[in-house]
Amino acid sequence: MSAVTQAAVALLLAVRIVAAEQTTNIQVLQDASQRIAAHDYASSERELKSLLEQDPTEHRAENLLGVIYAERGDDTAAEKEFRSAMADPELVGARVNLGLLLERKREYPQAADLFETAYRHDPTRSDARTGAVRVLRTDAQMAFRAGENEKALAELLRARKLAPNDPDLLYEFGIVCLGQSLYGDAESALAQAVVLRPGFPAAFYALGRAQIGTQDFGEAEKSMMRYNELQPNDPTALYGLGLVASLQKRDSEARKYFGRSLALQPAQTESWFELGSLDLAAKDLPKAEEEFRHVLSRNPKHAGALLGLSLQKGHSAADWSTRPLPEEWLVYAALDVEVLVELRDELAALLEEQGKTDHALRIFVRGMSCSGPAYGMALDNEPRQDDAVSQLDGVTVLVDPLSAQYVEGAQVDYVEGLMGQGFTVLNPNAQPASGGGCGGGCSCGH
Repeated sequence: MSAVTQAAVALLLAVRIVAAEQTTNIQVLQDASQRIAAHDYASSERELKSLLEQDPTEHRAENLLGVIYAERGDDTAAEKEFRSAMADPELVGARVNLGLLLERKREYPQAADLFETAYRHDPTRSDARTGAVRVLRTDAQMAFRAGENEKALAELLRARKLAPNDPDLLYEFGIVCLGQSLYGDAESALAQAVVLRPGFPAAFYALGRAQIGTQDFGEAEKSMMRYNELQPNDPTALYGLGLVASLQKRDSEARKYFGRSLALQPAQTESWFELGSLDLAAKDLPKAEEEFRHVLSRNPKHAGALLGLSLQKGHSAADWSTRPLPEEWLVYAALDVEVLVELRDELAALLEEQGKTDHALRIFVRGMSCSGPAYGMALDNEPRQDDAVSQLDGVTVLVDPLSAQYVEGAQVDYVEGLMGQGFTVLNPNAQPASGGGCGGGCSCGH
């Protein structure tokens, strides 16, 4: 036998030995998997450990050992086995399993990275894709509740790349955009959500809110109408329709909607407040007072009702365009003190909760509407050189020079109502974009 022939025979024997070893490994792994499925962890563990003694590079055995330890609740041992198994880049299952383990431990960012890596390596692994979307949504919800809206948006954008047509994901993205006053982005996502799921009541209501924000009142009314069709006994839908009608100066219709909303839920505050505002504008002062007192009976620190009641008592017929305002008209300044104390407490609690006690509350004007300035608020830790700065018992408030003229005399409060909760600005001194009515100075399109 020649040397070449001898070498060929030796190589063939080596291949057969390796193949036999692989066949043996597969049989052991299959047997261990079946035992794990039957919850026979002890014998499957012995088999896998024996296999690893014979072949320390058998990462599939490490992956299965990790499953056993995870099932027993030994997360430390399980994580060690999964990470060792990940030495084989082709073993996508180890990454998915470690992702599931970290998800259970609420280590969501790391879990998301593992799921995404596994899905990129093997796009057929739907469990990796759904796992990534699930933990990204969970992390975004936690960030949103903590007031970390930018982080929530970033996580949801990652999730949307993996599941662009998930209506629940689009809805959650729209809600976070609403919280950031990103009304156009919210409207786009929510409009897609209701196309994908036509019977999605919450998305229609949120879409209506977004369209109110973009001042597309006609579309907002359609969305609220659809929500009302889906939820006919929900007072929120009727309140939303009343708000749209009120913004369009259709006061008679607005009153009917607010009245129907109150008939379904008399204990609410926001429909009473809107009716009070309508009656105050119509100079029906006794009725306005009664409605504002309804609000205050439920929420004694409701800034809008407090201010409305103050104006009703003697200054509702005055010309608030007068500049400067006469001294005697500034009786609501004492009211400011009461409201600002409540604001201070809420703002201080928010800063403490988010670990941002070094931040200030920035108040600014983000645009003009028929009814006056549209205000915005944000937490800011970078004051500008030309900012107006004021202190409220340790809480800092910042206003830029351009916004200062519209913020003067304004009240800020923390309000909870049907349209959500948060800080709000009320300014009886502010004038409409064109001085009254709508002559074209704002963005309403008229």
